[in-house]
Amino acid sequence: MKVSSLLSYAAFLNYLLPVSAVLPVTNFKCWNKVISCAIIQEAIDREYAKMGKPSGVYRVRETFSIAQFHIKYYTPIKVYDVTINVAFTEWKQVVWIKAIVDGRGYGCEPTDELGNSVVQTGPGRYQYGF
Repeated sequence: MKVSSLLSYAAFLNYLLPVSAVLPVTNFKCWNKVISCAIIQEAIDREYAKMGKPSGVYRVRETFSIAQFHIKYYTPIKVYDVTINVAFTEWKQVVWIKAIVDGRGYGCEPTDELGNSVVQTGPGRYQYGF
């Protein structure tokens, strides 16, 4: 994930939640056959700039919320309708990004240096296998 993308997410999450610290995610594990995570991130950045806020933000559990975006992704062959969910903790760390493209889900999630799924659940606390 690019540093500029992380900064964009951090700025947006600052807008969403009144929490002072932003915890960056440096590693992401991605799987997707239709639309790359980088393209998804760029699309989200464009939507942030255009809309100012997502179409919906809702709490899922005590520990995290989801912001949802609806975009169109244009390729030379087809126009895809994409729903993007960005989950984040109350500490503003992005937990995962999931794109639903033509009814199929594709996602990215943060990992540690060994590639294990990891979520920071608080200052200095991590939850694995989320």
